[in-house]
Amino acid sequence: MYKKNLLFLIASITISAGCTTMNPQTGGGSVSAADGGPSYVGMKVVIPKECIAKSESAIGAALISGVIKTGLSSIGTALKKMGEKDDHAETAKINFEISTEEDFQCFVVAHGTWRGLPENGEPNNGWSPNDSNEGVVSKDDGLYLADNPRLVMKVVIDRSSDRSAAKLRPTYLVYNRTVKDGNVGKTRGLALEVSFLPPGKDKSSNDSVSAGFVLGDLNVPTSYTKTKGNLRMFAESESNWFPYFMQSSSGNAANMEGQNTSDGTTPNPSASTPESTSNDNAKRVPRTLNVTVTETRAARKVLLFLAGVFEASKEELQSELEKQLIESKKDEVELAELEKNSQLEIDYETNKAEAVIAINSWCVTGTDKSKLLVNSKTARLAQLSANLSAAKAGKSALYTSEALVPVSNTEVDDASSAVKALCL
Repeated sequence: MYKKNLLFLIASITISAGCTTMNPQTGGGSVSAADGGPSYVGMKVVIPKECIAKSESAIGAALISGVIKTGLSSIGTALKKMGEKDDHAETAKINFEISTEEDFQCFVVAHGTWRGLPENGEPNNGWSPNDSNEGVVSKDDGLYLADNPRLVMKVVIDRSSDRSAAKLRPTYLVYNRTVKDGNVGKTRGLALEVSFLPPGKDKSSNDSVSAGFVLGDLNVPTSYTKTKGNLRMFAESESNWFPYFMQSSSGNAANMEGQNTSDGTTPNPSASTPESTSNDNAKRVPRTLNVTVTETRAARKVLLFLAGVFEASKEELQSELEKQLIESKKDEVELAELEKNSQLEIDYETNKAEAVIAINSWCVTGTDKSKLLVNSKTARLAQLSANLSAAKAGKSALYTSEALVPVSNTEVDDASSAVKALCL
Protein backbone atom coordinates (compact mmCIF):
# COMPACT_ATOMS: atom_id res chain seq x y z
CA MET A 1 0.00 0.00 0.00
CA TYR A 2 2.86 2.29 0.77
CA LYS A 3 4.96 3.55 -2.12
CA LYS A 4 8.03 5.74 -2.03
CA ASN A 5 6.61 7.69 -4.88
CA LEU A 6 3.22 8.32 -3.38
CA LEU A 7 0.51 9.10 -5.85
CA PHE A 8 -2.92 9.80 -4.52
CA LEU A 9 -5.66 10.70 -6.93
CA ILE A 10 -9.07 12.16 -6.21
CA ALA A 11 -10.79 13.14 -9.37
CA SER A 12 -14.12 14.42 -10.55
CA ILE A 13 -14.47 16.50 -13.70
CA THR A 14 -17.67 17.87 -15.12
CA ILE A 15 -18.37 19.08 -18.62
CA SER A 16 -21.50 19.36 -20.73
CA ALA A 17 -21.31 17.23 -23.89
CA GLY A 18 -19.04 16.49 -26.88
CA CYS A 19 -16.97 18.04 -29.71
CA THR A 20 -14.59 20.96 -29.28
CA THR A 21 -13.26 23.93 -31.15
CA MET A 22 -9.99 25.02 -29.59
CA ASN A 23 -9.23 28.60 -28.73
CA PRO A 24 -5.77 28.56 -27.09
CA GLN A 25 -5.13 31.22 -24.49
CA THR A 26 -1.79 32.87 -24.11
CA GLY A 27 -0.25 32.88 -20.68
CA GLY A 28 2.98 33.83 -18.98
CA GLY A 29 5.28 36.54 -20.29
CA SER A 30 5.48 37.36 -24.00
CA VAL A 31 8.90 37.31 -25.66
CA SER A 32 10.06 37.77 -29.22
CA ALA A 33 11.02 34.69 -31.23
CA ALA A 34 13.80 34.32 -33.76
CA ASP A 35 11.55 32.18 -35.90
CA GLY A 36 8.03 30.85 -35.89
CA GLY A 37 6.36 34.06 -34.84
CA PRO A 38 5.78 35.36 -31.31
CA SER A 39 6.33 33.11 -28.30
CA TYR A 40 5.50 33.23 -24.63
CA VAL A 41 6.69 31.51 -21.47
CA GLY A 42 4.33 30.04 -18.93
CA MET A 43 1.77 27.35 -18.30
CA LYS A 44 -0.91 26.38 -20.81
CA VAL A 45 -3.64 23.81 -21.05
CA VAL A 46 -4.36 22.34 -24.48
CA ILE A 47 -6.92 19.90 -25.84
CA PRO A 48 -5.22 17.78 -28.54
CA LYS A 49 -7.51 16.75 -31.38
CA GLU A 50 -7.16 13.10 -30.42
CA CYS A 51 -8.84 13.94 -27.10
CA ILE A 52 -12.11 14.74 -28.84
CA ALA A 53 -13.58 11.68 -30.53
CA LYS A 54 -16.90 10.83 -32.08
CA SER A 55 -19.10 9.17 -29.49
CA GLU A 56 -20.15 5.81 -30.94
CA SER A 57 -22.65 5.40 -28.14
CA ALA A 58 -24.01 8.94 -28.32
CA ILE A 59 -23.47 9.20 -24.58
CA GLY A 60 -21.36 12.30 -24.89
CA ALA A 61 -19.70 14.21 -22.11
CA ALA A 62 -23.06 15.12 -20.63
CA LEU A 63 -23.13 11.73 -18.95
CA ILE A 64 -19.61 12.21 -17.70
CA SER A 65 -20.96 15.38 -16.20
CA GLY A 66 -23.68 13.50 -14.37
CA VAL A 67 -21.31 10.81 -13.20
CA ILE A 68 -18.58 12.94 -11.85
CA LYS A 69 -20.75 15.64 -10.41
CA THR A 70 -22.25 12.92 -8.23
CA GLY A 71 -18.76 12.24 -6.94
CA LEU A 72 -16.57 14.93 -5.40
CA SER A 73 -17.88 18.24 -6.62
CA SER A 74 -16.70 20.18 -3.55
CA ILE A 75 -12.98 19.58 -3.91
CA GLY A 76 -12.53 22.68 -6.04
CA THR A 77 -12.26 24.84 -2.93
CA ALA A 78 -9.48 22.73 -1.46
CA LEU A 79 -6.44 24.40 -3.04
CA LYS A 80 -7.53 27.76 -1.64
CA LYS A 81 -6.69 26.37 1.77
CA MET A 82 -3.03 26.01 0.83
CA GLY A 83 -1.31 29.21 1.89
CA GLU A 84 2.23 28.05 2.74
CA LYS A 85 4.83 30.51 1.52
CA ASP A 86 6.86 27.77 -0.20
CA ASP A 87 4.01 26.81 -2.52
CA HIS A 88 3.87 28.07 -6.10
CA ALA A 89 0.67 28.12 -8.17
CA GLU A 90 0.00 28.92 -11.83
CA THR A 91 -3.28 28.89 -13.74
CA ALA A 92 -4.01 28.37 -17.43
CA LYS A 93 -7.27 28.25 -19.36
CA ILE A 94 -8.72 27.39 -22.74
CA ASN A 95 -12.08 28.30 -24.28
CA PHE A 96 -13.89 25.77 -26.42
CA GLU A 97 -17.28 24.72 -27.71
CA ILE A 98 -18.68 21.24 -27.27
CA SER A 99 -21.63 19.31 -28.68
CA THR A 100 -23.60 16.29 -27.53
CA GLU A 101 -22.18 14.09 -30.28
CA GLU A 102 -18.62 13.97 -28.98
CA ASP A 103 -16.77 12.62 -25.94
CA PHE A 104 -14.29 14.78 -24.05
CA GLN A 105 -11.53 12.27 -23.32
CA CYS A 106 -8.35 14.04 -22.21
CA PHE A 107 -6.36 17.25 -21.86
CA VAL A 108 -2.72 18.27 -21.45
CA VAL A 109 -1.19 20.83 -19.12
CA ALA A 110 2.38 22.00 -19.66
CA HIS A 111 4.81 24.71 -18.58
CA GLY A 112 7.47 25.94 -20.99
CA THR A 113 8.18 28.25 -23.91
CA TRP A 114 5.28 28.20 -26.37
CA ARG A 115 5.43 29.34 -29.96
CA GLY A 116 2.91 29.74 -32.72
CA LEU A 117 3.48 27.80 -35.93
CA PRO A 118 5.41 29.57 -38.72
CA GLU A 119 3.80 30.16 -42.10
CA ASN A 120 4.80 26.74 -43.43
CA GLY A 121 3.01 25.11 -40.50
CA GLU A 122 6.09 23.22 -39.29
CA PRO A 123 7.66 23.61 -35.81
CA ASN A 124 11.20 25.03 -35.76
CA ASN A 125 13.42 22.90 -33.50
CA GLY A 126 10.62 22.44 -31.01
CA TRP A 127 10.40 19.89 -28.22
CA SER A 128 8.53 16.67 -28.92
CA PRO A 129 7.86 13.60 -26.77
CA ASN A 130 10.43 10.81 -26.89
CA ASP A 131 7.62 8.37 -27.60
CA SER A 132 5.73 8.45 -30.86
CA ASN A 133 1.96 8.81 -30.87
CA GLU A 134 1.85 10.08 -27.30
CA GLY A 135 -0.67 12.67 -28.41
CA VAL A 136 0.71 15.19 -25.95
CA VAL A 137 1.20 18.40 -27.92
CA SER A 138 1.34 18.50 -31.71
CA LYS A 139 1.40 21.03 -34.53
CA ASP A 140 -2.24 20.14 -35.21
CA ASP A 141 -3.06 22.26 -32.18
CA GLY A 142 -1.63 25.38 -33.81
CA LEU A 143 1.22 25.81 -31.34
CA TYR A 144 4.17 23.90 -29.97
CA LEU A 145 6.72 23.83 -27.17
CA ALA A 146 9.79 25.64 -28.48
CA ASP A 147 12.23 24.06 -26.01
CA ASN A 148 12.49 21.50 -23.23
CA PRO A 149 9.47 22.08 -20.94
CA ARG A 150 9.57 22.12 -17.16
CA LEU A 151 6.38 20.09 -16.86
CA VAL A 152 4.05 18.17 -19.17
CA MET A 153 1.16 16.03 -17.97
CA LYS A 154 -1.64 14.31 -19.85
CA VAL A 155 -4.85 13.26 -18.08
CA VAL A 156 -7.42 10.95 -19.66
CA ILE A 157 -10.95 9.81 -18.86
CA ASP A 158 -11.39 6.04 -18.85
CA ARG A 159 -14.73 4.31 -19.44
CA SER A 160 -15.83 1.00 -18.02
CA SER A 161 -16.41 -1.87 -20.47
CA ASP A 162 -20.19 -1.58 -20.09
CA ARG A 163 -20.02 2.21 -20.51
CA SER A 164 -21.78 2.65 -17.19
CA ALA A 165 -18.96 4.41 -15.34
CA ALA A 166 -15.91 6.62 -15.76
CA LYS A 167 -12.70 7.41 -13.95
CA LEU A 168 -9.86 9.89 -14.34
CA ARG A 169 -6.11 9.16 -14.38
CA PRO A 170 -2.85 10.75 -15.57
CA THR A 171 -1.10 8.71 -18.27
CA TYR A 172 1.92 10.81 -19.21
CA LEU A 173 4.28 12.81 -17.03
CA VAL A 174 7.50 14.66 -17.87
CA TYR A 175 8.77 16.71 -14.92
CA ASN A 176 12.15 18.08 -16.03
CA ARG A 177 12.50 21.03 -13.67
CA THR A 178 10.58 22.68 -10.86
CA VAL A 179 7.85 24.94 -12.20
CA LYS A 180 8.68 27.80 -9.86
CA ASP A 181 12.41 28.29 -10.47
CA GLY A 182 13.59 25.63 -12.92
CA ASN A 183 15.69 23.70 -10.40
CA VAL A 184 16.60 20.01 -10.42
CA GLY A 185 17.59 17.58 -7.69
CA LYS A 186 14.54 18.47 -5.61
CA THR A 187 11.55 16.56 -4.26
CA ARG A 188 8.20 18.16 -4.95
CA GLY A 189 4.50 17.46 -4.76
CA LEU A 190 2.05 18.58 -7.44
CA ALA A 191 -1.63 19.40 -6.98
CA LEU A 192 -3.95 20.07 -9.91
CA GLU A 193 -7.30 21.83 -9.71
CA VAL A 194 -9.52 21.51 -12.77
CA SER A 195 -12.68 23.53 -13.39
CA PHE A 196 -15.17 23.55 -16.26
CA LEU A 197 -17.05 26.85 -16.31
CA PRO A 198 -20.13 27.93 -18.30
CA PRO A 199 -20.14 31.50 -19.69
CA GLY A 200 -20.44 34.09 -16.97
CA LYS A 201 -20.20 31.51 -14.17
CA ASP A 202 -17.59 30.82 -11.53
CA LYS A 203 -16.81 27.70 -9.52
CA SER A 204 -19.61 28.42 -7.05
CA SER A 205 -22.23 27.95 -9.77
CA ASN A 206 -24.34 24.79 -9.84
CA ASP A 207 -23.48 24.48 -13.53
CA SER A 208 -19.72 24.32 -12.94
CA VAL A 209 -17.70 21.71 -11.12
CA SER A 210 -14.10 21.71 -9.91
CA ALA A 211 -11.95 18.69 -9.20
CA GLY A 212 -8.42 17.95 -8.19
CA PHE A 213 -5.73 15.33 -7.72
CA VAL A 214 -2.28 15.25 -6.17
CA LEU A 215 1.02 13.60 -7.07
CA GLY A 216 3.36 13.40 -4.11
CA ASP A 217 7.07 12.79 -3.45
CA LEU A 218 8.24 13.28 -7.03
CA ASN A 219 12.00 13.51 -7.54
CA VAL A 220 12.84 16.22 -10.09
CA PRO A 221 13.62 15.34 -12.84
CA THR A 222 11.35 12.36 -13.38
CA SER A 223 9.18 11.00 -16.17
CA TYR A 224 6.66 8.26 -16.82
CA THR A 225 6.03 7.58 -20.50
CA LYS A 226 5.50 4.60 -22.78
CA THR A 227 9.23 3.87 -23.02
CA LYS A 228 10.46 5.15 -19.67
CA GLY A 229 8.64 3.87 -16.66
CA ASN A 230 5.34 2.06 -16.63
CA LEU A 231 2.46 3.89 -18.27
CA ARG A 232 0.18 2.16 -15.76
CA MET A 233 2.21 3.38 -12.81
CA PHE A 234 -0.68 5.68 -11.96
CA ALA A 235 -3.12 2.77 -11.68
CA GLU A 236 -3.10 2.66 -7.89
CA SER A 237 -3.87 6.37 -7.87
CA GLU A 238 -6.72 6.49 -10.34
CA SER A 239 -10.10 7.62 -9.13
CA ASN A 240 -12.83 5.22 -8.12
CA TRP A 241 -15.46 4.21 -10.66
CA PHE A 242 -18.40 6.58 -10.73
CA PRO A 243 -21.81 5.04 -11.61
CA TYR A 244 -23.96 6.66 -14.27
CA PHE A 245 -27.33 8.03 -13.28
CA MET A 246 -28.33 9.55 -16.62
CA GLN A 247 -29.88 8.17 -19.80
CA SER A 248 -28.51 8.97 -23.24
CA SER A 249 -30.76 9.82 -26.13
CA SER A 250 -30.23 6.36 -27.59
CA GLY A 251 -30.92 4.27 -24.53
CA ASN A 252 -29.43 3.13 -21.25
CA ALA A 253 -25.76 3.95 -20.85
CA ALA A 254 -25.02 0.43 -19.66
CA ASN A 255 -25.98 -0.97 -23.06
CA MET A 256 -23.73 1.35 -25.03
CA GLU A 257 -20.60 0.15 -26.75
CA GLY A 258 -17.21 1.77 -27.16
CA GLN A 259 -13.60 0.73 -26.77
CA ASN A 260 -10.73 2.70 -25.26
CA THR A 261 -7.12 2.60 -26.38
CA SER A 262 -4.31 1.83 -23.95
CA ASP A 263 -4.05 5.45 -22.92
CA GLY A 264 -7.76 5.85 -22.31
CA THR A 265 -8.82 7.52 -25.55
CA THR A 266 -11.09 6.29 -28.30
CA PRO A 267 -9.25 5.39 -31.53
CA ASN A 268 -9.49 7.96 -34.30
CA PRO A 269 -11.92 7.09 -37.10
CA SER A 270 -10.43 5.08 -39.97
CA ALA A 271 -10.04 6.41 -43.49
CA SER A 272 -13.19 4.58 -44.49
CA THR A 273 -15.05 6.49 -41.81
CA PRO A 274 -14.11 10.15 -42.18
CA GLU A 275 -13.82 12.09 -38.97
CA SER A 276 -16.94 14.07 -38.22
CA THR A 277 -16.92 17.17 -36.15
CA SER A 278 -20.50 17.79 -35.18
CA ASN A 279 -23.88 17.45 -36.76
CA ASP A 280 -25.13 20.77 -38.04
CA ASN A 281 -28.20 20.33 -35.86
CA ALA A 282 -26.24 19.47 -32.72
CA LYS A 283 -26.32 22.16 -30.09
CA ARG A 284 -22.89 23.60 -29.36
CA VAL A 285 -22.18 24.80 -25.84
CA PRO A 286 -19.30 27.15 -24.90
CA ARG A 287 -17.15 26.25 -21.92
CA THR A 288 -13.91 27.40 -20.29
CA LEU A 289 -11.46 24.85 -18.90
CA ASN A 290 -9.32 26.23 -16.06
CA VAL A 291 -6.35 24.26 -14.71
CA THR A 292 -4.33 25.37 -11.68
CA VAL A 293 -1.06 23.62 -10.85
CA THR A 294 0.30 24.07 -7.34
CA GLU A 295 3.87 22.94 -6.69
CA THR A 296 4.84 22.25 -3.08
CA ARG A 297 8.09 21.43 -1.33
CA ALA A 298 6.58 18.62 0.68
CA ALA A 299 3.95 16.14 -0.40
CA ARG A 300 2.62 16.15 3.14
CA LYS A 301 1.51 19.76 2.67
CA VAL A 302 -0.31 18.77 -0.52
CA LEU A 303 -2.27 16.16 1.39
CA LEU A 304 -3.41 18.73 3.92
CA PHE A 305 -5.66 20.37 1.34
CA LEU A 306 -7.72 17.18 1.03
CA ALA A 307 -9.09 17.80 4.49
CA GLY A 308 -11.01 20.74 3.07
CA VAL A 309 -13.19 18.41 1.00
CA PHE A 310 -15.04 17.14 4.02
CA GLU A 311 -15.34 20.05 6.42
CA ALA A 312 -17.34 18.06 8.96
CA SER A 313 -14.43 15.69 9.59
CA LYS A 314 -11.45 17.80 8.59
CA GLU A 315 -9.12 16.81 11.42
CA GLU A 316 -10.07 13.13 11.32
CA LEU A 317 -9.65 12.90 7.53
CA GLN A 318 -6.27 14.59 7.61
CA SER A 319 -5.07 12.23 10.32
CA GLU A 320 -6.26 9.12 8.51
CA LEU A 321 -4.69 10.21 5.20
CA GLU A 322 -1.34 10.82 6.82
CA LYS A 323 -1.43 7.52 8.68
CA GLN A 324 -2.35 5.51 5.60
CA LEU A 325 -0.38 7.29 2.90
CA ILE A 326 2.84 8.51 4.48
CA GLU A 327 4.65 5.70 6.23
CA SER A 328 7.64 7.90 6.97
CA LYS A 329 5.36 10.24 8.92
CA LYS A 330 3.81 7.50 11.06
CA ASP A 331 5.83 8.23 14.20
CA GLU A 332 5.26 11.97 13.80
CA VAL A 333 1.51 11.50 13.45
CA GLU A 334 1.26 9.16 16.44
CA LEU A 335 3.34 11.55 18.54
CA ALA A 336 1.08 14.44 17.56
CA GLU A 337 -1.96 12.36 18.51
CA LEU A 338 -0.40 11.53 21.88
CA GLU A 339 0.37 15.20 22.50
CA LYS A 340 -3.21 16.10 21.59
CA ASN A 341 -4.61 13.55 24.06
CA SER A 342 -2.24 14.77 26.75
CA GLN A 343 -3.39 18.35 26.22
CA LEU A 344 -7.02 17.27 26.47
CA GLU A 345 -6.25 15.60 29.79
CA ILE A 346 -4.50 18.75 31.04
CA ASP A 347 -7.45 20.92 29.98
CA TYR A 348 -9.83 18.54 31.74
CA GLU A 349 -7.97 18.66 35.06
CA THR A 350 -7.50 22.43 34.83
CA ASN A 351 -11.17 23.20 34.15
CA LYS A 352 -12.24 20.69 36.79
CA ALA A 353 -10.19 22.51 39.43
CA GLU A 354 -11.38 25.94 38.27
CA ALA A 355 -14.99 24.79 38.57
CA VAL A 356 -14.44 23.65 42.16
CA ILE A 357 -12.81 26.99 43.04
CA ALA A 358 -15.65 28.98 41.44
CA ILE A 359 -18.30 26.91 43.22
CA ASN A 360 -16.57 27.38 46.58
CA SER A 361 -16.47 31.14 46.01
CA TRP A 362 -20.20 31.15 45.33
CA CYS A 363 -20.89 29.01 48.41
CA VAL A 364 -19.29 31.57 50.75
CA THR A 365 -20.68 34.68 49.07
CA GLY A 366 -23.10 35.44 51.87
CA THR A 367 -26.15 37.66 51.35
CA ASP A 368 -24.76 40.38 49.05
CA LYS A 369 -27.11 40.06 46.07
CA SER A 370 -24.79 41.72 43.53
CA LYS A 371 -21.94 39.38 44.50
CA LEU A 372 -24.32 36.41 44.44
CA LEU A 373 -25.27 37.25 40.85
CA VAL A 374 -21.65 37.59 39.71
CA ASN A 375 -20.35 34.55 41.57
CA SER A 376 -23.24 32.32 40.51
CA LYS A 377 -22.60 33.22 36.88
CA THR A 378 -18.87 32.50 37.25
CA ALA A 379 -19.57 29.17 38.92
CA ARG A 380 -22.05 28.03 36.28
CA LEU A 381 -19.74 28.95 33.38
CA ALA A 382 -16.89 27.09 35.09
CA GLN A 383 -19.12 24.03 35.46
CA LEU A 384 -20.07 24.12 31.78
CA SER A 385 -16.41 24.48 30.75
CA ALA A 386 -15.50 21.51 32.92
CA ASN A 387 -18.23 19.41 31.31
CA LEU A 388 -17.03 20.40 27.84
CA SER A 389 -13.44 19.47 28.67
CA ALA A 390 -14.65 16.14 30.00
CA ALA A 391 -16.50 15.42 26.76
CA LYS A 392 -13.42 16.26 24.65
CA ALA A 393 -11.31 13.97 26.81
CA GLY A 394 -13.82 11.16 26.44
CA LYS A 395 -14.99 11.32 30.05
CA SER A 396 -18.40 11.58 31.68
CA ALA A 397 -19.83 15.00 32.53
CA LEU A 398 -18.77 16.29 35.94
CA TYR A 399 -22.05 18.05 36.65
CA THR A 400 -25.61 17.01 35.86
CA SER A 401 -28.12 19.63 34.77
CA GLU A 402 -29.68 19.53 38.25
CA ALA A 403 -26.31 20.33 39.83
CA LEU A 404 -25.58 23.43 37.74
CA VAL A 405 -25.52 26.61 39.80
CA PRO A 406 -28.42 28.90 38.74
CA VAL A 407 -27.41 32.41 37.67
CA SER A 408 -29.33 34.52 40.18
CA ASN A 409 -29.02 36.56 43.35
CA THR A 410 -30.66 33.79 45.36
CA GLU A 411 -28.79 32.82 48.53
CA VAL A 412 -27.14 29.42 48.72
CA ASP A 413 -29.56 28.16 51.37
CA ASP A 414 -32.46 28.71 48.97
CA ALA A 415 -30.87 26.70 46.14
CA SER A 416 -31.92 23.16 45.24
CA SER A 417 -30.60 20.24 47.25
CA ALA A 418 -28.41 19.09 44.34
CA VAL A 419 -26.77 22.51 44.10
CA LYS A 420 -26.40 22.95 47.88
CA ALA A 421 -24.66 19.58 47.99
CA LEU A 422 -21.80 21.16 46.04
CA CYS A 423 -21.02 23.35 49.05
CA LEU A 424 -20.70 20.51 51.52
